[in-house]
Amino acid sequence: MATIILPKQTPKVGRVSLRKAKAMDAQQIIKQDTVTDLTTFEEVILRKVGTFIPVATYAEGLERVKNDTERFIKVINDGLRTEAIAALAKDTSVAWQEYDEETKELKPFTGSPASKKVVNPLVLQLAKTIFKYSKEMKSEEKKAAKDKAREMIRTNPVMVSGLKETAMVEADDEE
Repeated sequence: MATIILPKQTPKVGRVSLRKAKAMDAQQIIKQDTVTDLTTFEEVILRKVGTFIPVATYAEGLERVKNDTERFIKVINDGLRTEAIAALAKDTSVAWQEYDEETKELKPFTGSPASKKVVNPLVLQLAKTIFKYSKEMKSEEKKAAKDKAREMIRTNPVMVSGLKETAMVEADDEE
């Protein structure tokens, strides 16, 4: 087990300690999962909502994990790993590669990536407006309407060009 040497006092920011300043910045946290409801056999989105209060010092962080040094190091490494992944996503010198789920292999990606957060609402809007998509439709009909909307976008050079400009995949796009 490693020994961590911590500062004896909490630094001051103006007239408020960093500990108090950070405690005032409580953040809402959400854990979300999509599951199948076995009573209806429909997909539902479940959420748990809580509060996260950032720490201001190493001592507070260590205290938060009940002074377990190994767990503290793991938490720090998890955060550093998340930072490294975000930096990798922004690194233009590393090319995106397409992953094949069946073969578990990577191959060069030659397409044009677009954010699902931008494309999916467009597909749904076109499916509703042009292909009469509605919540009352059977799932196969909904899928068909969305597929027609996707094909309409894919074969329309003006729409594809616009999406290349407005739906660029950003580093913080997950999923």
